[in-house]
Amino acid sequence: LTLFVGLALFGCSCFVTLREPVYAALGFATAVLASCGVLFMQYAHFVSAATMIVYAGATIIIFLFVLMFAQKEHLQTYDLRLNQPLVSAIVAGVLLGLIYYSVT
Repeated sequence: LTLFVGLALFGCSCFVTLREPVYAALGFATAVLASCGVLFMQYAHFVSAATMIVYAGATIIIFLFVLMFAQKEHLQTYDLRLNQPLVSAIVAGVLLGLIYYSVT
């Protein structure tokens, strides 16, 4: 169990910190599979299998996006720069507040 937890933490940290998108996607896959291992060791076989099936599809989608966006050589300015960061921060704050309100 400790091995799977350590592997999941390693995969999560790789997913968040690595700058190369393919390696980050592999970190995500490692984290998901290790989390499924933790669930399997806790006798949650169905949840483990369902998580593996759902997130295997998500990993494939991430790889597709990586292949699409990593191949671009000349990006437009709207791809590189956030146009209205204040509006984005306000909307994110409102949505976070709504999520907090709905949970409590």
